[in-house]
Amino acid sequence: MDADGNNPVNLTNHPKTDSNPIWSPLGHRILFESRREGNREVYIIDADGGGLRNLSNNPNGNDTHARWNPELLAVEPQQKNLTTLGKVKRTSLLQNYPNPFNPET
Repeated sequence: MDADGNNPVNLTNHPKTDSNPIWSPLGHRILFESRREGNREVYIIDADGGGLRNLSNNPNGNDTHARWNPELLAVEPQQKNLTTLGKVKRTSLLQNYPNPFNPET
């Protein structure tokens, strides 16, 4: 809607709950939570209603409390220091590689 409250536009029309919308710092996108996958997920949508994407895509849990980081223009969970998109889904330990300028790895 306009800054004065006129001309509201419905950007999502899903029968499940969409909630907690947050405008991006530059006003081009909106971050929000939705239950359209059955559990709570974090989505992003362009200000014109296009480009809808599920950012967290976590079928085994609820992803909530996402916010914009104005310095990095990225999404991060609140009360965290590292920028992430949802929870860590898997980890792996890879083979180390020697540093040619240092004998230690």
